[in-house]
Amino acid sequence: MAQPNEALTLREAVYGEYGQLRPHNLVRFTWLPNGKGYCFLEGQGDATRLVIRDPDNLGSREITLSELNRGVQSQGFLSMRFFPAISWMNENQIAFDYFQKIFVYDIPTGQTEFLMRYVEDAHNAEFNHRHIALSYFSGPNVFVQYGDTLVNWVTRHPAGPVKAGQALHRFEFGNVKGTFWSNHGDLLAFYQSDNSNIAEIVLRDYGTGESEGRTIRYPMAGRKGEMPSIGMYHLSSQETYYLETGDLREVYYSHLTWSPNDHHIYLNELSRDQKKLELVKYEAASGKRIGALITETDDMYVDPHNGPVFIPDGSGDFLWISSIDGYKQLFRYSAEGKLIKKLFDEAYDIHEVVGFDEKAGHVWVTIHKPVLQRNIFRLNLRNGKIHSVSENAWVNRAEVSPDRTRIWFQWSNPQIPGKDELYSTDGKRIRTLHEASHPLSGKEMPVAEIITLQTEDGTELYGCLMKPAHATENAKLPVLVYVHGAPQTQLVQHAWNYGAPLWLNHVVSRGYVVWMLDNRGTGNRGKDFEQVLYGKFGSVEIDDQLLGVHYLSTLPYVDIQRMAVHGWSYGGYLASALMLRAPGVFRVGIAGGAVTGWKDYESMYAERYLGSPSQDPDAYKMSDLLTYATNLQDALLLIHGGSDEVVLPDQPARLVRSLVSHGKPVDYFVYPGHPHNIHGKDRLHLMEKLLDYMELHLDKTTDSESGK
Repeated sequence: MAQPNEALTLREAVYGEYGQLRPHNLVRFTWLPNGKGYCFLEGQGDATRLVIRDPDNLGSREITLSELNRGVQSQGFLSMRFFPAISWMNENQIAFDYFQKIFVYDIPTGQTEFLMRYVEDAHNAEFNHRHIALSYFSGPNVFVQYGDTLVNWVTRHPAGPVKAGQALHRFEFGNVKGTFWSNHGDLLAFYQSDNSNIAEIVLRDYGTGESEGRTIRYPMAGRKGEMPSIGMYHLSSQETYYLETGDLREVYYSHLTWSPNDHHIYLNELSRDQKKLELVKYEAASGKRIGALITETDDMYVDPHNGPVFIPDGSGDFLWISSIDGYKQLFRYSAEGKLIKKLFDEAYDIHEVVGFDEKAGHVWVTIHKPVLQRNIFRLNLRNGKIHSVSENAWVNRAEVSPDRTRIWFQWSNPQIPGKDELYSTDGKRIRTLHEASHPLSGKEMPVAEIITLQTEDGTELYGCLMKPAHATENAKLPVLVYVHGAPQTQLVQHAWNYGAPLWLNHVVSRGYVVWMLDNRGTGNRGKDFEQVLYGKFGSVEIDDQLLGVHYLSTLPYVDIQRMAVHGWSYGGYLASALMLRAPGVFRVGIAGGAVTGWKDYESMYAERYLGSPSQDPDAYKMSDLLTYATNLQDALLLIHGGSDEVVLPDQPARLVRSLVSHGKPVDYFVYPGHPHNIHGKDRLHLMEKLLDYMELHLDKTTDSESGK
C-alpha cells in the first residue's frame, strides 16, 4: 500500500525554497570562450565540482573544489568552503575571486597562480583578463588595480555627496552596476553622481545601542534629485575624462553600451518627468556628443527597456526594443539611427534579445507569447519571419555560444520542474542536457489551475487558484489572497509551481485556498494594460482584486467570511489599500514593507506612475493610505524592516500614527537591522508571525455562525 504524501512544513518551505526543494537544474551554466564547450557546477559542499563538457561528443573533465583549495593553500591562504565564481580567461584558464583575492587556475597543469589582493571595502569588483586589471569602487571613488600592489585612483573625490562607480538612480531603469569595461579592455566607463541636492535621511539600527545611525540620501517625489555624469578612464595614459553630456542636471541615465569596436558609447537619457527618452551616441576617445539616434516621447511615461544590441555582421546595425507602438517590439536601426525595419509586430511583449546565429541572419529572443508563458523564438533579421522553438514553457535563462553555433536555454512549466536544452542556432534540437527531478516528491501538492476572468471593459485577467487535494464541495475553507499588483511584475506564470513561493504550498496544506491575480497595471501585457494605473494607484488594482473575490464567492468550498490578504512592497501597499478602501471584505490584512504615501517614496518610481506632486496633487492624495484611515474595520498587521532603505521605516509609522489618532486598532512589527526584505534565518520567524496572525483572526466566529 502506497504511503500517503507528507505535508510540506513551513520550515521546509522557507529554508528549502532556494536549497534542497528548488528544482536542481544545471547551475552556473557558462559557455567556454571559444564556444566549443560549456561548463556547470555539480555536487555540494566539498564535493562540488566544475564539469567542463564537449557539446559534440559529450566528453568531459572536472575541476573539484578540493583541487582549487590545494592551489589556494599552497599560496598560504585558507581553503574555500564554497566553489567560487569564475571567469574564463581562455579555454585553458579560469580566474576566480575569493575574499578579495584573485587567482588563476591553469587547467592542463593544475597549477594555481595568485594575482592580487584588493581592499575589503571594494564593491562591484570586475576583472579585466586582457590587461590583468581589476576595477572597483571604494567609498566615493573608482580604482583600477594591477597586480598586488599597483593601485590607480581613477577619481579623487573627498568623502561627501559625489559618488563614482556606483549604480545610478537607486537601481531603477535597469541600472545594476556603475562600471563598464570596453570590449577590448582598454577603456573603463563609469557612472558618477552628484547627490548634494538630495535630502539626507538618518536610519537608526535600534537594538544595537548605537544611537547615531546611518545617513543616506533619499530622493523623494517632487524634490531635487541626483545629477549624473559619465566618466572615462584610459588604461594606457591613465587619464580620466568625462563624456560631454552637458551641464549637470537632473536626468536619468541607463543601459550604457559600448559599440563592438569600442569607438563609441551609447547611453539612454531620460528626462526628469520621464516623458522623453533619447538614445545618445558619444565618441569614446574624446567624450564628444555626436547626437541622439532615437527619440521617443509619451504623454504618460517612457520606460527604457534596453540599450542597443549590435548585430554581429559588421554593418553597425543594431536592434532596439521599444513600446512606442503599444507592446515591447523589436526594431532594426542603422548605425546612424535610421529605422530599417520593424522585425516583430505582434501584440506580445518581447522579454530579451538572447543572441544571434553564426551568419547573423537570425536573432534569438524570448517573448511572453502567450502572456502566461515566456517562450524562445528564432527571428529572421531580414523579413521578420518567426519560428517558435519552445512551447508551453517559461524560459528562465538562455545563452548563445560565443561562436554563435549553439544555444542553451533552461525552462520549466507547471508539470516539469526544469529542463536544460541544447539547440543549434539554425533552430534544430541537439539534445536535452539535463532534466530536474521533482523536488517535492513525497510531499502534498496543491491542486492548482489558471483561471481567466473578465473586467467590465472586456479585459482578460489571469488568476491562479490553489486548493488542498482533499477539498470537497461541502468544505468551507478559509482563503489567503496573495497580492503584488505593481507595474512590471507578474505573479501568475506558466512555470514550475505556477510561479508561487513554496510557503503558499504550506498554507494550502493547512486547509486554505490560496488565490493570486495579476490586476490591470501589471507587466508583460503591453503598454496600455500597464498604463491604466497612471495617476490611479490604489483604485484599478482594487477593482480587479475584488473581481477575483467575487469569483471566489461562487466556489462552494470557499468560506467568503474568512478571507485574508497579504503582500509585500507594492503588494503591502495593495493589501493595506484593500483593507482601507474595501472595508469588510477581508477579515485580516498583513502588509509587509508597504508604501503608505507615494509623496515620500523614491522620485524615480513615484513620478513615473503618478506624475509630479506639484502638478498632480490629486493623484498623490487619492493614492495616500492616510486618506482612508477612518475606514479600517478589521485586523491589520504592518511589518517592516528596521533598516529599510527602499521603503523608509517612516512609511508604516505614519499610517500607524494616523490609525491610532482615529481610534482604529492596528498591529505593527519591526525587524531591527533588516532591509526591505526579511531573509536569512529570521524569515522563518516572519512567516510564522504572518500565519499565526492570520489564523488568530480567521478562526474567530463568523457573523453567519453567530447569527448576526
